[in-house]
Amino acid sequence: MHKIIFLTLVFSYWSNIFSQQLYLTKRDYSDSSNYIHSLIEIDQENGNTISSYDFVTLFPGSYSPESLVFNEQTNQIFGITSGGIIVNFNPTTNTENSFELPNIQSVDYGDLLIVNNSLFVTKRDYSDSSNYIHSLIEIDQENGNTI
Repeated sequence: MHKIIFLTLVFSYWSNIFSQQLYLTKRDYSDSSNYIHSLIEIDQENGNTISSYDFVTLFPGSYSPESLVFNEQTNQIFGITSGGIIVNFNPTTNTENSFELPNIQSVDYGDLLIVNNSLFVTKRDYSDSSNYIHSLIEIDQENGNTI
């Protein structure tokens, strides 16, 4: 007889290191009616939490921001959700802003990049299943408009 064990993942994480600081996003879905998405700074020596910030942005599909990038010139951490919401957080001022990329049928967005103080997002157009079009798009860091 086999015993089947079901495990429930209560937290999910996505991490990155910025300017010698380790940050991760955490999704606490222990209460399915109230997911808590947080940005946590971790001590790299001992793994303890240095600081924690709960996002106020509502993320559809319940996924926390991923593909974290840091803009050293503005001191902002950016992350993107699978639903195309970009959130930015400034750990110095403790301020958060967000914007949504255009919702286009057969298009999704992936990773973020910061290059020379410019924000870029990868875009995949799969409207033609035999010819996916991958592109890199520059995004205005304040409002999400394409530059």
